[in-house]
Amino acid sequence: MPASDHLTFLVTAQDKPFTAAGFGNYFRDTCHEAGLPERCTSHGLRKAAATYLAELGFNHRKDKSR
Repeated sequence: MPASDHLTFLVTAQDKPFTAAGFGNYFRDTCHEAGLPERCTSHGLRKAAATYLAELGFNHRKDKSR
């Protein structure tokens, strides 16, 4: 995998960055193993985090300018 300037926060068991599809699959499988409803998705997690930050007063337009 080519080096990049992107920060990596989540890595696979092989210590490689997740692809978007790979993380979605991992999250789905982990939710299934935990017995969570099928409606639990990585997109839902992202949306919940964005909603939480918005409720705290963060504005995505303002934050993009930094």
